[in-house]
Amino acid sequence: MYATNLSPIELKVDQALGGKVADNRANPAMFEQILDSFSAMEKTQVAAKTEMADVLMGRSENSHGALIALQEAELQMTFAGSVRDKVVQGVNQLFNMQI
Repeated sequence: MYATNLSPIELKVDQALGGKVADNRANPAMFEQILDSFSAMEKTQVAAKTEMADVLMGRSENSHGALIALQEAELQMTFAGSVRDKVVQGVNQLFNMQI
């Protein structure tokens, strides 16, 4: 276990999470995965907006595809909001933890 070089607060959090904090700290690729998912979400939003604008301007007849793209973008935004809420809730729990 890598918990020997953790601060007392990190040790307490590590124990509460079942010894997973030290393992997660050594994974810098996780941050890049999060950034990649945000850029993918942005691309989906832009594509949905472009498809809907094309349908509304008469440049495209694919209203079905535009609605599917909008629904996909909406689901991604809902998921991102849920993830954000869970992260904020977790940080608040850490702040309220007694040491």
